[in-house]
Amino acid sequence: MSSEQLAAILYTSGTTGNEKGVMLTHENFISDAYQACDPLFLTVDETDIFYGLLPLHHSYAMTAVFLESIIHGSELLFSPKVLISRNITEMQNGHVTNILGIPLLYNKIREGVLKKVKERGKAAYVFISVMLSISLALRITLGINVGRKWFTSILKQIGFADTRLVICGGGPLSGKTVNFYAAMGITFLQGYGLTETAPIITLNPRKKIKPASVGIPFPLVELRIADPDLLGVGEIQVKGPNITQGYYKDENARKELFTEDGFLRTGDLGSLDHEGYVYIKGRAKNLIVTEGGKNVYPEQIEELILLHSEIEQAVVRMYVENKGTKSEQIEALIYCDPENHVPSERVHAIIDEVNRKLHPYERISRTTILTEAMEMTSTRKIKRGKIQRTFDRLKER
Repeated sequence: MSSEQLAAILYTSGTTGNEKGVMLTHENFISDAYQACDPLFLTVDETDIFYGLLPLHHSYAMTAVFLESIIHGSELLFSPKVLISRNITEMQNGHVTNILGIPLLYNKIREGVLKKVKERGKAAYVFISVMLSISLALRITLGINVGRKWFTSILKQIGFADTRLVICGGGPLSGKTVNFYAAMGITFLQGYGLTETAPIITLNPRKKIKPASVGIPFPLVELRIADPDLLGVGEIQVKGPNITQGYYKDENARKELFTEDGFLRTGDLGSLDHEGYVYIKGRAKNLIVTEGGKNVYPEQIEELILLHSEIEQAVVRMYVENKGTKSEQIEALIYCDPENHVPSERVHAIIDEVNRKLHPYERISRTTILTEAMEMTSTRKIKRGKIQRTFDRLKER
């Protein structure tokens, strides 16, 4: 068997409504898995217990969970679904050491912890908040990790008592969430990748984590920012042994995927700092350009909205306020679980709070509260290309 032979055809989740069969070879998978083994990123052995939340037909689960556990002879515990209370119990009973999850899991657990602390009163909330801040400062400035001692009981309650490494992929995660787990004593690595890259492109080094970044490129991955603007933001393009050959029976799509010199166009906008760390701004297709020529990245605003536990889903997009003048404004589509009984006044208060943190040209001028959830992928990302379908169904009622 040749390493260049086709190993799998994995269909993209189709967030823009156009699903394609990504052709991945044995070399794509294995090269990516072994690059993750670099001591700069992971230190794993046969004593570790991995926890997988996604099905194996997702490249993240295949490479980062399944193949990594085989390479190191580690145990592997699979969960049948993302159900937070069940996930916590499974992690507790399974004595999981390495958790490879998606933003939804980590955000919900963080929200649950803070909610319980708030229920104990203002004094308790202020005390825990101060302790978290001190713990994070000690870890960042002096490299002293006191979080595990200070927050032992909380770590046990959320299933992280035995956990030494947490990795997040499958979507953007707020730096606030990364810092929360770091303050609790957990090594939390955020990475970035695509199905087309088998999937990992970048990962934060264990000993030099930057919470707002998705890390540095893997050793064999060549990454560049194409046509950067004045702020250094442009399309992320990559080349390496983990890159797909193309799409199954779709030569036109394959040609669009690659540049003339062989780099894969990710469709994601990002920038690099002076140390080569990558910062994701959002999808190029989702970029909003204001009348004044300013760039607005919807995903960054959505992150701020989703930090509030009452909000289940949020999409930020452009709308035309005045058809005559073609004046463009920014709208937030919000969905809250009906069982939580979130009043509309609370939703608008959240948007007002978020707006205060934004530049004037980024602020949301219209909020639409949905009564039906928007369609999502297996990694819990909203299928933006199918949002209109939700509106059409609601209009028919």
